[in-house]
Amino acid sequence: MNIPRTQMRFLERAVKIYGNKTAVIGKQDPKWGEIPKAIVVLKPGASLTPEDIVAFTRKHLAHFKALREAEVVEVLPRGGKGKILKSELRKKYGLV
Repeated sequence: MNIPRTQMRFLERAVKIYGNKTAVIGKQDPKWGEIPKAIVVLKPGASLTPEDIVAFTRKHLAHFKALREAEVVEVLPRGGKGKILKSELRKKYGLV
């Protein structure tokens, strides 16, 4: 993955303001190689769009570090110990 771990952690923390659970993955991109994409389960009653989430990160980060895409889902895949399975998210949401 080309996205630095510190950037991924910041994006995950920033998006958690809106989301109940959040994961940031690297999505394949023909121009940049890889771009950051958030997969978010919204807090109950929240009515944000993916565009709102991307705009939030662009407001608080340098443009080249901000999210390029976000997707709102009902549930994130988890393993036996309860950890978010980013490998499953990359398979489903990380391809061009």
